[in-house]
Amino acid sequence: MDLYIGRLLKKHGFRGMFYIPTLRHPIDGLDEDEIKTLAKDHDIGFHSYSHPSDLKDSKDIEMEVTKGKDKLEKLIGRKITSFCYPKGRYNEEVIEALKRHGYTEGRTVDVGKIENCFEPFRKPTTMHFRPDKKEWNGFEWLPMAKNLFLEAQMLEERGYFHAWGHASELNKFRIWREFDELLAFMEENL
Repeated sequence: MDLYIGRLLKKHGFRGMFYIPTLRHPIDGLDEDEIKTLAKDHDIGFHSYSHPSDLKDSKDIEMEVTKGKDKLEKLIGRKITSFCYPKGRYNEEVIEALKRHGYTEGRTVDVGKIENCFEPFRKPTTMHFRPDKKEWNGFEWLPMAKNLFLEAQMLEERGYFHAWGHASELNKFRIWREFDELLAFMEENL
């Protein structure tokens, strides 16, 4: 399913970021050849070794941010400098571990942000394409995403728009068509 997301992004002229947790990628359906295929057109970030439910409470933060990263880097042929906090849970100790191990940014799951000013290790998102997200207060995600994209384009210092989600969510909520519609809208309004 991630390969299909990659094809949709490429079709509309976008480069995506795919965060890979080392132990989980076979479960998510990505084998090594598929990861290499994604890496040809998209960026690859690291998403921890075991995808703990709360990284800041992990007994071994160092292991979670490093184990398997070198193997993934060898696989794709380039350094990985972006990390996505599993379930968005992190603290200063996690950020310091990332800095020690060559990361330049940490992605959160904070939504609704369009201003292009943020700390690199607290990098927010704009839209989680999940219809039941409580932050949407009952609004439909697709019109909201289109509006936020347009608002980001109108900011004086070119805004920021980062939509995210999981292929399994696109499947679960049957919103592949809407996701493609959002990408087409973004392509038309750049």
